[in-house]
Amino acid sequence: MFKNMALGAKIGLGFGLLVMIVAILGVVAWNGITQIATNVTLSEEGYACIEHMNQCAVLRREFVIQGFTKDEATGKSADEKWADEYDLLTQQLMTLKDNKALPTHYKETVTSAMDSSQKYKAVFEKGADCRKSKDAAFASWGKIGWAVTEEIQTAKTKVIDPGMAAAKASADITNVQKWAGISEEMNAKIIEPFLLLRVNAMSLVLTSTEEQWKKFLAQLQVCKTGASEFTILVKGSTELENMAGKVADLVNQYETAGNQFNNSVVEERSVAVELGTTAKAVVGAITKLQDTLKKDMDSIIA
Repeated sequence: MFKNMALGAKIGLGFGLLVMIVAILGVVAWNGITQIATNVTLSEEGYACIEHMNQCAVLRREFVIQGFTKDEATGKSADEKWADEYDLLTQQLMTLKDNKALPTHYKETVTSAMDSSQKYKAVFEKGADCRKSKDAAFASWGKIGWAVTEEIQTAKTKVIDPGMAAAKASADITNVQKWAGISEEMNAKIIEPFLLLRVNAMSLVLTSTEEQWKKFLAQLQVCKTGASEFTILVKGSTELENMAGKVADLVNQYETAGNQFNNSVVEERSVAVELGTTAKAVVGAITKLQDTLKKDMDSIIA
């Protein structure tokens, strides 16, 4: 049939076939370019998610240092800025998931990243609660410390000093020695041990180590023993017995605050591990998506 065709018809048919081939190649090339452009856009959205995760990590470290202190420039604390950045991360992940150009089988990877990001948020909030608990314990230590100081000062100014003055005025050597002994014992059994307890508490705040916690507990026991021994020493003096009893009760409260602080420290260690795990899961899912998109682009170019 082709042999019987006129030359003009053959030329026309050949030209038509050439146009068809060019058109097919054009369509294929256009689809390839479009797919590459789409993958680049999706990849950029993935990079934006990772950038938000990186910023969340920066703000998390800032929170560890600054706590709930407000930033003068923004008027927000580190945890509030973290929450803002997390919202941006969530929005970016949602944008990526809702992108119509994202193939259905890739949406599962994005959904996995979103699920991990929600766990990441929950763990961060757990860490914030730990910080609140630590701050509350520290505040309790301060109040208790002032209360102990007040009890000691009251005993000194209203009982010991007047007793010493009266003994000196009457030249009663026995009572002078008695009050001097009580003053020395109060210093040795209550004042110095409690001062060292507060020093150990501050060291615990600064180091948050198990070793320092053991030192705190050891000094706490010294305070309890000292208060008990001082109570026996001043037996018969209602005012001093009452003071010693109040100090012993305050030391117990100091111990309660210490347990609260240390329990929060232990929980924070667990939170730090969980934050690393959940953050890695989010970044891992996004990175997996980006790697897949890159392979798709490489196959199109090839």
